[in-house]
Amino acid sequence: MEKTTVTYLGHSAWKIETPDSFFIFDYDKPLEKNSPADLLKLQGKPAYFFASHEHGDHYNRRLNKSVSQYANMRFITGGFAAAYDNNIALKPRQTRAIADISITTAASTDLGVCYLVQARGVTLFHSGDLANWPDNDETPINYYDEIDYISSKANKTEIAFIPVNTYDWYQDPCLLEGALYAIQKLNPDYVFPMHANGREDLYVSFAKHAAENGIKNRIICMEKPGDSWCSLE
Repeated sequence: MEKTTVTYLGHSAWKIETPDSFFIFDYDKPLEKNSPADLLKLQGKPAYFFASHEHGDHYNRRLNKSVSQYANMRFITGGFAAAYDNNIALKPRQTRAIADISITTAASTDLGVCYLVQARGVTLFHSGDLANWPDNDETPINYYDEIDYISSKANKTEIAFIPVNTYDWYQDPCLLEGALYAIQKLNPDYVFPMHANGREDLYVSFAKHAAENGIKNRIICMEKPGDSWCSLE
């Protein structure tokens, strides 16, 4: 893997920087000067923004509008209509090439999609709200089928972002079982737990649970928004 820097933006939001590109996933906060997603700091190379679905903890329409004003930026939406000219709307189980990256989606057990992004030097999986939630019997989407589909499209996944608790901070057995399945199936080098809604201590709880269940993949637990990790450190 080429040098890759991952910055935690809170909850399910991340900024990933490679030598060639920026990737920003599910950023829902208002734009602020000098923030990790300050658009003026994303000049000089392509920047790809992803919103897995329209829920307010994953999507910011004002950010979408602002991104549309920059020629080097694209906004990819999952399962909902493109709002601006530089948007790309993807449905589940689609693959789309943009410049030198490939984006594959699968369905979510909530709304929208998850993303597999294959770029030069790194392959990223962002689960969005695809998880084995306790109420999955209310959706026709089978969590394990969607993970299997993504696995079939990825030769190697270096980094995976996976939800490990509900919005109201429960780590139900079925949710934990699903997260472990995704890790085992995709076998990423690095796992970043997410969806904490301010309870980043739950990432550490998940890492302990994973280790107790034989997971050997390296799990990176971010302590607070703004924390960064680099593949070369």
